[in-house]
Amino acid sequence: MNNNLPKNNILRGKKEFNKIFSGGKYIKNKNITIIYLNADQFRIAFTVSKRIKGAVCRNRIKRRLREIYRTHKSYFPDNTHIILMGKSSECDFQTLRRDVLSAVAKINKQ
Repeated sequence: MNNNLPKNNILRGKKEFNKIFSGGKYIKNKNITIIYLNADQFRIAFTVSKRIKGAVCRNRIKRRLREIYRTHKSYFPDNTHIILMGKSSECDFQTLRRDVLSAVAKINKQ
């Protein structure tokens, strides 16, 4: 099983982000926000709010989000652009994983 994240699957550019922020659907909970938009191919981005102080903490959250995606890639829907936003530095890995997977399950139901 190939668990890497190819560069062409990474969402980049201000124009792409603005398109998803303006036209996408939001799923929010205490620790994360997922913004998604149906598209022609799968692309994903991992972000963390600057309200979380300290670059070390923000980068740790992004690493955890990437690891959750890497190990649970089959749960994510095809043909969707997704932005995973970390909102809390207080949660542990298991809580974050549970929140991401429950939000992705909601996307799959729609």
